[in-house]
Amino acid sequence: MKKIIFFTIFILALFGREIAAGEVIVIVGGWSRTGTVEEIDRQLDPMKEALEKIGHRVVVVRPTTYIPLSMASEEIYDELKKENILGKDIIFIGWCWGGLISRRFAEQYQDIVNVKAIVQIASPNKGYWFSPEFLFKTDAKKSKEIPLFVVAGNKSAKKWYLRSENDGTVDVASVLSAPSKEQVVFPLSHLELIASQEVAEKVITWIKNY
Repeated sequence: MKKIIFFTIFILALFGREIAAGEVIVIVGGWSRTGTVEEIDRQLDPMKEALEKIGHRVVVVRPTTYIPLSMASEEIYDELKKENILGKDIIFIGWCWGGLISRRFAEQYQDIVNVKAIVQIASPNKGYWFSPEFLFKTDAKKSKEIPLFVVAGNKSAKKWYLRSENDGTVDVASVLSAPSKEQVVFPLSHLELIASQEVAEKVITWIKNY
């Protein structure tokens, strides 16, 4: 009987460690002016499915508020509280504006939420040439201890608000301006980045040690 109990405890401990290793991944959607919520969420499915295959619990959130960033991060906090994951290790993957919100969230709630890493995909870290800088500003000092990884795309398009190499929505220079641990540029457009299997594989290599 003692052997059975010991074996049971051993198995529970073993699987407990495996589950603990699969941190909760929170994908924060971007600010889209086109398409329904369902259509935008489908664009996030390849990333979500790739992460679930390696054992992570994945939660997708799409804030309804984007400006100011502090208000958007409060909305994310409420969503994560509903999902009962605030006490767990969290890795953020933020697409477009969602990447800015992820960084602000990590700064705003650093004392009560354990953010292990942040991956930004096509996030306008420096905004646009015509936009007030404060709209996009985050406090890098507060989140400097959190590993930041950045993905940009350079499948460029000519638009009045883009001034250099871009992904059709955001200038590459704006995306790469964040003080990150590692950066990579793919020959993809803004929408293609979040739906790309290649990008998902790169993200997995980044977060596997966190």
